Amino acid sequence: MDTRTFSYSYDEETFHGKYASREEAINAAAKNSYDGCLAEGTTIWIGRNEPPPHVRDLMIGADDFVEYIAERVGEEYGECSQDFLDVDAEQKAEIQRRLDDIADYIQLIDAPTFYLIQDVEPFVVPEGG
Repeated sequence: MDTRTFSYSYDEETFHGKYASREEAINAAAKNSYDGCLAEGTTIWIGRNEPPPHVRDLMIGADDFVEYIAERVGEEYGECSQDFLDVDAEQKAEIQRRLDDIADYIQLIDAPTFYLIQDVEPFVVPEGG
């Protein structure tokens, strides 16, 4: 099953909608234009919507998390904190599991609805619209 979606733009900067095909996006651009149709020779841009990855793929991993916390503590408390968060592989795996749980929760409560526009192509309205 093809789950790709497409959007249209009148200015190649601001894209609108989420349509099942390029043709549906072109038809929507015409329908939603100023007067409900597009003049011959008008150019609109059609692009493929690229959804963001799962929040888990956007979050910091356990290695970076541990390093970040240890550095922050070190900056605040100096040498006396140098052994803080000296975790073994099993503990680091548990930290990663908990970070993944946080990411899953974020995905659940506010999954990203934005997307990148890729493979943008111009469409010039032909003679006879």
